[in-house]
Amino acid sequence: MRPQLIASSISQEALEETWRLTKGYPYFIQEWGYQTWNLAQSSPIAKSVVESAAATAIQRLDQTFFRVRFDRLTPSEKASSSSVQGRLPILPMRSLRMR
Repeated sequence: MRPQLIASSISQEALEETWRLTKGYPYFIQEWGYQTWNLAQSSPIAKSVVESAAATAIQRLDQTFFRVRFDRLTPSEKASSSSVQGRLPILPMRSLRMR
């Protein structure tokens, strides 16, 4: 088990990368911050840590954020979504280029 960071700062480059990857969306920022914090080994937290956190952050968003929204659709909305899916590629967030 690695020692937990007690106090930390984050580099300007890491903040800018988080903003770029999340497009400023609050829930995405929160998820990226959580995953970045879990990976951080030193302070200040570097841009490379934010980049390394991306795979896990995207996976968690696919499993939680997007899944919950789909599950809340009414049966007719799900049917409509399914018909559109046959004509257009519906890609999980991890499949999107975020650069």
